[in-house]
Amino acid sequence: MLNSKKLEDDYMSSKEMNLFVRALQAAGQSETDAKILSFLITNDVSSANDIIEACGLSKATVYTSLQKLQDYGFVIDTGTRPAKYQVTKELIDNLRTEMQGLSKFIIKRVEEIKVPETREILESIRNVFEINGFIFERPKRMEALRGRRYLSSILFYDYIAHREFSIGIVLLDKNKIEKLKLEDDLLIISRMFDSMRRLNEEYQLITTFLFLHADLPQISRIKRNLDRSKKYLSTEKLSEKPLCIFFSNEENFKNRTVKSINDLHDRKLIVDEIVKEIKSKLEQIDEYTLVSKMYDRLVSNFITDEYPGMHDAEKRLVDRIIEPIQSMVGRETRNLAIFSRRYMELAVKIYGYIDSIERKVLLPRTSYLENDLKQLNFLISKFRPIEYELRRIYPELHRLLASDNLNPFIFTEPYDLEKNVVNQEKMKETAEDFSNTIKKGLPNFVRFIVGEAGIGKTKILKHVFRSRLEERGIRTIYVDCPVSFDLTNCIRDELTREENFPPDMRSIVRSYRRQKLETPRDVLHLLEEITEVTMKMKSNGFVVIIDELENTLPYISRVDRSLSSQRPLALRQLSEILENRTHKNLGFLIGCRKGIFSQVEENLGITNLEKFAYNLENLDFKDVKELIEIRYKVWSIENGTKFNKASINEIIKKTNANTRDIIKYLRELYSYSQQEKKLNITKSDIEKIGEIPLFRY
Repeated sequence: MLNSKKLEDDYMSSKEMNLFVRALQAAGQSETDAKILSFLITNDVSSANDIIEACGLSKATVYTSLQKLQDYGFVIDTGTRPAKYQVTKELIDNLRTEMQGLSKFIIKRVEEIKVPETREILESIRNVFEINGFIFERPKRMEALRGRRYLSSILFYDYIAHREFSIGIVLLDKNKIEKLKLEDDLLIISRMFDSMRRLNEEYQLITTFLFLHADLPQISRIKRNLDRSKKYLSTEKLSEKPLCIFFSNEENFKNRTVKSINDLHDRKLIVDEIVKEIKSKLEQIDEYTLVSKMYDRLVSNFITDEYPGMHDAEKRLVDRIIEPIQSMVGRETRNLAIFSRRYMELAVKIYGYIDSIERKVLLPRTSYLENDLKQLNFLISKFRPIEYELRRIYPELHRLLASDNLNPFIFTEPYDLEKNVVNQEKMKETAEDFSNTIKKGLPNFVRFIVGEAGIGKTKILKHVFRSRLEERGIRTIYVDCPVSFDLTNCIRDELTREENFPPDMRSIVRSYRRQKLETPRDVLHLLEEITEVTMKMKSNGFVVIIDELENTLPYISRVDRSLSSQRPLALRQLSEILENRTHKNLGFLIGCRKGIFSQVEENLGITNLEKFAYNLENLDFKDVKELIEIRYKVWSIENGTKFNKASINEIIKKTNANTRDIIKYLRELYSYSQQEKKLNITKSDIEKIGEIPLFRY
């Protein structure tokens, strides 16, 4: 049975021995010498074997150390056999004196050192925030968040609530973080941003304040290799970085904290105002889109109905206007589709962060919101003219049937069966030259009609070039490009429509539908086959007319080519078709906007392509006057409203001389003159009708 008294004595003896070992080491003794001396002090006279057994040292080590200690005068041999040893009085006196001095020094230094406790700093933090209207809810101290390595530098974590939002409060162990001091004591803290982001998400905080104190002690002995990561605190595209507060004295801490809180309040107010405006813009666009779709459906229903109750004259009139009305509606709905796609992408993102803002868990940068607001204003500038035009068309249809006094400027798309065109002679010369090129099989088999949207490219393609080509015995096919990036599909769809060919070719066209037409070369092979068939039927060639080429290009590549990483698909397809064309009587006539022609030129790789491009010019006073006369002639209006030179020049100025926009202004001014019963329109009348929403790409 074990002797409990002996066990207790052994434990106390061991404890005393360890204390003497540390004291002797502090006095300059080696670990081995300190162990032997401490054993002799606590056990008085002892043999070498006792020392070897108690200290766990080898025999040689013990005898060597005892000899050295005897030489120093710290140990003496008692002269007995076997030999026994004991410490000298000189050692005890020296040790007592040295330990007393060391003890006094340590006690004095400890009393002089003032180490701020975490709770004291937290109390000062709480006071500043509570004065500014925040309430500390539930403390989330480090003990509650253990087991997460990314929190190892955090001494304290809490969050506080305000009537507007909640923010996190984090107290960091300065001894455990790698830092880089910048101006105004702002710290970039390595590997802390991810920690703050996770905490913000977990507790649904709007941001987090990071506090460091210069005198905080290190409370953890965990060693981490801070050099292994060079990822510093940074910001995501949307989120604000946590606010970093560094303080080394009470005054600096209070001032900086209060300033940061005020900045947070101010930014919250600004963000709320911008969000309110953004929501208003979203509602405005949704309304424009809804109204546009409604009028598109109304116009379509009007056209597809069989005109019940109309007499023959009205039916003939409606039959005459169906094509231009459909073209106008098609143009506006196509524009609506283009920008609706952009709007939906933007709206999904905006609604996502608005939800977070309203739940008071996100406070984005104002510059980020202002950029989205700018994009919404841009989209409104597109949707408003679209809605205006579609809303304008429908009542004009009923007005056409209800009154003999027609508005000759109602149509902004080609409709004139007599094919009257402003500056017609010059364009006919260009069309004649192209007809001869195709007929004779000359190398210059491609032509471009280039101009801004609404300047008249479609009318020139249809009523000047196409008419002249067909007059010269050259067959044509008209491809009005939809919003599709695949030009090959657009051409194939038109080539397989029977109605695009005369009756004697329709059986051949039906056979084309069974062919596999997937690549540009497949389509080119079909084009050359059709050209050969038409030549056998006594035609002089075949021309593919491609209108609105820009619709096949991604919008981003039209706005900024640097943002597009590769050549657009449609231009790659067109390049392959033109490069491999072999039939000398196959030609291409292409209409595109001025803004993309340089991109087309670059992608097609045709030398001096600008020589084969006809650039349409804006209308001047003489051209607008001619346009008015043509419209009156087409609609048999003898005493139409007159526009003086000043009014025409003002219209040109407001529309940047754009043909379609000029017609829109003439339409509104003509309606105004009929309502007010005015025969002459002056410059002041233009100011009275106000600004007309004009669509700009």
